[in-house]
Amino acid sequence: MYRLGIVEDEELILRGLRNYYPWEKLGFTISVLCHNGKELLEYLSKGNMLDAILSDIAMPEMDGIEMAQIISAEYPSIQMVFISGHADFSYAQQAIRFNVSEYLLKPVKYNDLINAFTNIRNKIEDQSGLKPRISSNNQLIQRIHDITESNLSSVTWKGIADELNFTPTYLSALYKKLEGRSFSDYLLETKMNAAHDMLLETNLRTYEIAEKLGYSNPKNFSRAFRLYFGKSPKEFRDDD
Repeated sequence: MYRLGIVEDEELILRGLRNYYPWEKLGFTISVLCHNGKELLEYLSKGNMLDAILSDIAMPEMDGIEMAQIISAEYPSIQMVFISGHADFSYAQQAIRFNVSEYLLKPVKYNDLINAFTNIRNKIEDQSGLKPRISSNNQLIQRIHDITESNLSSVTWKGIADELNFTPTYLSALYKKLEGRSFSDYLLETKMNAAHDMLLETNLRTYEIAEKLGYSNPKNFSRAFRLYFGKSPKEFRDDD
């Protein structure tokens, strides 16, 4: 797990940032919660280290910009994400100058923050050399399809998301955006195509094919096959 510090002066928002997001699924554990930049720097000055920081900009005692300036100079390996109610481009310019990786406007959209910290995790992994990451959307889709086709009897969307270190909700939205259809539509097509081939090329019985495709009840498989091809598995095989 990567160590995350959250900095926000409004207690209600601070609790929301801590509790609302699936930090463990994203690969982060919350190490410290602070109410301003000064508290965060005091935490670091005691020898504690962080891999990433999620911070507001407008805070008392020390704001996010001043904090980022110090962190970029003294702790350059720490990745920073800013959230702000200010759409003024000058804030974003300052943030970029001090190596802030992401700048999100309040109210922060759930998927925007998930995507930001997925990118942050990838950057940390690139720097540390811990593992190669999926570097393109095409590779991501291909990886999803490879996992699916290798595990048709037991594949689940949650299992795929866990293996790829995404939340199921975010990965589902991304998949639909990239493919133009839901994963369940792709999964049905893949299972029906596999059933088609097994009916034509093997002597497996219908219940055996259903089992290989993850159907616990052969009747559910036969119903799905009929809806997809317009005939039952038996009729399909007899007509061939």
